Amino acid sequence: MFKYALPVFLSLAALASPAAAQNGPQLTEDQVTALARYAMPMAFQGVQQKCTGILPSESYIYAHGDALTARLETAAIGQFEPARDALLEFASEGNEEMGELFKNMPAEVIEPLLHELLVAKVQTDVKEEQCSQINRGLELLDPLPAENIAEFIGFIVNLVQEERANEKAIEQ
Repeated sequence: MFKYALPVFLSLAALASPAAAQNGPQLTEDQVTALARYAMPMAFQGVQQKCTGILPSESYIYAHGDALTARLETAAIGQFEPARDALLEFASEGNEEMGELFKNMPAEVIEPLLHELLVAKVQTDVKEEQCSQINRGLELLDPLPAENIAEFIGFIVNLVQEERANEKAIEQ
């Protein structure tokens, strides 16, 4: 149902996307919102890097990128600690040892590592043919404050998680 929203959400919140909601750990709406607020600047950086040379220079991502980056970075201030647990769940999924290692690292060590992981995750997950869709989605969301975008992502991911849980219950 929300499959087509994936490119937009990848551009906004990397690991807090509907695909992550379907395949990753189950998070509360508040956790996803905190994760989205923290991850949006890095996700946008990953999208800009992935879409370099694909979109024209006058596209939203480039023409308004500095202003969007500033808004996203402002909204992300102070969000690392609330987002940390959710980030660690995603970063260590399928590798318990990595999860324990990350949990024991101080914030000043782990935050730069997670930053690079988030940017790389978006660059990997976003396909070149999605760049124009992401550009359009960001253009449509532009009037919203970054905090509202993060809350919207939390709401959508929560809906997807509930839908997925319902599907699993029906299958059993």
